[in-house]
Amino acid sequence: MMKKYLLIVAALLLLIGLTASYVTLYADYSEGYRAGTIVKFSSKGYVFKTHEGQLQLGVSPEIWNFTAENNPDVLKEIEDATEKGYRVKIFYREKYFQYAWRGDTKYIVYKVEKVQ
Repeated sequence: MMKKYLLIVAALLLLIGLTASYVTLYADYSEGYRAGTIVKFSSKGYVFKTHEGQLQLGVSPEIWNFTAENNPDVLKEIEDATEKGYRVKIFYREKYFQYAWRGDTKYIVYKVEKVQ
């Protein structure tokens, strides 16, 4: 009887652990967009290469840090906007936690549009 109880508790703990791991790795806390001018963009890391950027929001000196997903189209749009200095709308997903292999921020950019 005790062995069966311990097995059920172990299975429940494993299920809770797997669910928590899935949520922290794949679920989004929020989703949205910001507009401004990209003032910095770089690739960082030795083991985990990530793409980090900074967006200046409007005419204020406020800077927003972001991480771009490793998508050639997104990276090309960000590089073009940085080189040419035009305003962009950046769409992002905010994750629950920041992990080293994902980037320096919880904000993962997945789409970039030029603002007219």
